[in-house]
Amino acid sequence: MPVEDEMKQIISWSKSNKLSINMAKCKELVFWRPGLKSEFMPSLLPDVVRVSFCKLLGIFVDKCLTLLFYNNV
Repeated sequence: MPVEDEMKQIISWSKSNKLSINMAKCKELVFWRPGLKSEFMPSLLPDVVRVSFCKLLGIFVDKCLTLLFYNNV
């Protein structure tokens, strides 16, 4: 299933469950092996920024599933 169709289904599901998705805050993080060629990457979603890492529950995760712990003491 194309990524665009998946996103449409997610938006449709959220509307039917009276939830909203703020597309301005949406980010896309694609996990992949370091040696994988970029030609196999999924297409970009309109209005969604692709990032190379994100913060999840206080832990930074990058596109290769490397966990980075930061201690702000």
